[in-house]
Amino acid sequence: MPVGLGQSRTVERLAGEPENSQKVRDRLKECRKMRAAFWRFAHSHYHAKPLSALTDAAALTWVVFFILVYVAALMAGWRPNGTEAIVGATLIGAPLTFGILHRRIRLEASIGSDALYRKRLETDQ
Repeated sequence: MPVGLGQSRTVERLAGEPENSQKVRDRLKECRKMRAAFWRFAHSHYHAKPLSALTDAAALTWVVFFILVYVAALMAGWRPNGTEAIVGATLIGAPLTFGILHRRIRLEASIGSDALYRKRLETDQ
């Protein structure tokens, strides 16, 4: 069973074991539901808005800045405790996720005026 976008290696590993076929089907169903929910959100929030590449650039600039700050601090000998590590991961992970998802929506919307609607219908099936 080939692994496509949005599917993990766990699904591929489980696919070879017959007793896990129900687990594989459940995992694939969850992946499809999450993709459908993402494109429903994208269509409902961005179908009438012009999407700017500036938003992607701002989020990714934020990420690069904080990566540089944390790498410099680690190289200087700073060792974060648990709370500082969680805050650092959040300061990097949240904007990175937002930037990547926003870019994906923007690229899909650039295909045509009804591209988000078509993508929503395609994933809802």
